[in-house]
Amino acid sequence: MNFYRLVVPVLIGLLMIGCGGSSSKRLARGSYDSAITKAVKNLQKDPSDHDERNILKKAYEQSVTESMAVIDRLVEQNNGESLLQVVREYQSLERVTNQISSLPHEVNRHFHLKNYAEDIQHYTRLASDVLFGEGEALMQSPIQADHRTAYDKFMAIRSINPQFPSINRWIGEAENLATSKILISVQDKSRYRFRDTLISFLREDKLDDLNQEKWLRYYLSDNQQFFGEVKIMIAKIGIEQSPKQTETHNYSKQLSPQQEAERTTSQQTEKPEEVEDKVQTITAKVVEEKIDYEIILRGTITYVNHYTGQAIRTEELLSKDTFTRTLYQVSGNESAIDVEMKQKIEANEGKVVPDEKDWVQQQIPGWNLYVYGKIRESRSMF
Repeated sequence: MNFYRLVVPVLIGLLMIGCGGSSSKRLARGSYDSAITKAVKNLQKDPSDHDERNILKKAYEQSVTESMAVIDRLVEQNNGESLLQVVREYQSLERVTNQISSLPHEVNRHFHLKNYAEDIQHYTRLASDVLFGEGEALMQSPIQADHRTAYDKFMAIRSINPQFPSINRWIGEAENLATSKILISVQDKSRYRFRDTLISFLREDKLDDLNQEKWLRYYLSDNQQFFGEVKIMIAKIGIEQSPKQTETHNYSKQLSPQQEAERTTSQQTEKPEEVEDKVQTITAKVVEEKIDYEIILRGTITYVNHYTGQAIRTEELLSKDTFTRTLYQVSGNESAIDVEMKQKIEANEGKVVPDEKDWVQQQIPGWNLYVYGKIRESRSMF
């Protein structure tokens, strides 16, 4: 019983979907081209279906009427974009006509089908000429956004009229002007040749990643004219030491003579002698000296617009890793020092400052990513 309760609603839903996709339903919704496609499929199976013939006729007449009304409005606007849409509308009418023409003669002889080839040819030439005039005018502009619009117009021409004279050359010229070519230049004043490492890192795959955007191209060589530049200057790579921070810790503990005797003989096997129970105080002093060492990449990054010669923005490059070395000087009775301080002293025994060269090598992968991230920020500036 539960099975039927689950299956029957599903079957009813599928039947409703099937009805909703019928040619009559599509016609009622005003989806005339979709109704034509459905009716043609049905008539290919059964050319004698008069209901489908009537649906096809109504849908075809409505489709032509709507398309011609749209075409009239677009022609009145008389610009490249509107005329391009006129071509699209006539091409759509041609597809509908071809669908009906594919039906058996006993069906399509009842339709007055028009050949739209001449209309398509006429408006293809007209749209191409108007679009080209608009694009050519935009190419004279000093504004890069206009070159990008010109590129779109030339591409539209090629989509409807691939044989238009020199259209590929015009597309290439528009794309060249529309694309912001950015030079990445690196000046390295450090002694670690970070410039070579960074450029090698960018060439691996990061340059391709930067060049994913349509109108931006980044280069590492200066063999052409650039729209802008990302100027990286590495002023220093090395270790910087902060001032020493000193803190004194005083400890005291009270011990009875018995406790003191147990402490001093804790390494012996003999039991300590009984002593008079009189409290004694022991003290200790720990001088804690902390020094912070930082391995630093320091410099600047400047984003320059070559057309104006002005810096769009300049900011500091600063990436660092910190190592803290702590030294302890103990005086007095060490037994007075608490457990926490003893653990700190033990943890820092033998801890030395890393070798600068090795430390730099460890940091280079992170520094490459850091500078690359700064370069990525320039994509919103050009």
